[in-house]
Amino acid sequence: MSETQGTHPNNGMSGVPDARAPWGILLSVILAVAGAVTWWVAAGLVAQAQEVYDISKTLVGGDLFADSTPIVAPTVWMWIGIVATAAGVALAIVFFIRRERAADRAVRPQNLSERMSERANEQPSVAAELATLADLHERSVLSDAEFAAAKSRALNG
Repeated sequence: MSETQGTHPNNGMSGVPDARAPWGILLSVILAVAGAVTWWVAAGLVAQAQEVYDISKTLVGGDLFADSTPIVAPTVWMWIGIVATAAGVALAIVFFIRRERAADRAVRPQNLSERMSERANEQPSVAAELATLADLHERSVLSDAEFAAAKSRALNG
């Protein structure tokens, strides 16, 4: 599958979602916007229900006969909107971080054998090898004879 179909091109597994695909961020932004709209509408309904409750409380002269039930449902929807907005923002952050990590992984070799072959192809410089040998000799890991033999091997290739 190609990258445009939402599968990572380097993992060799069809059907595995590509973290770089924009669908996750898009869905989380839609969730956040829907939550914000839900909260906004429910907050208006709560304010309206609160006004009706206050008027009925004033007309009947106390809390005994005033009905506060119409405030409950909009309040619940208001909290649902707040939670949906927070979840949408959190998911957008998670998908963004996953997308960035996937982009970083695309630059690096994907499996152990590729990394091992790259390391095998890397030749340490003679100066670096001599510095390592000198350090080992100073710490008494290598004897004088071993150090001389390793040094001549490094210099002669």
